[in-house]
Amino acid sequence: VDNGAGLDGERIVNRAIERGLIQEGAVPTEDADIFDLLFLPGFSTCDQVSEVPGRGVGMYVVKQQVRDLGGEIAVQSQLGKGSTFALSLPLNACS
Repeated sequence: VDNGAGLDGERIVNRAIERGLIQEGAVPTEDADIFDLLFLPGFSTCDQVSEVPGRGVGMYVVKQQVRDLGGEIAVQSQLGKGSTFALSLPLNACS
């Protein structure tokens, strides 16, 4: 979804609608809410499923693991510029 040039919010929303993860009438408008769609189970922008990409579990699992540790993950992106995925974990999460 990010080729180094930032996340395309319109493409993310369209893919989420195509996959039945959101309804057309419930489309988020804020960037943070659009980027949260990346973490839905079943979300993928891959057209073909293979052994590694395209199964729609990767980012969902990352978010679940971060939450299980008491942390948060935040996404910032600017189309044409790039993206930042920031992980915040409590100090005692890794001990």
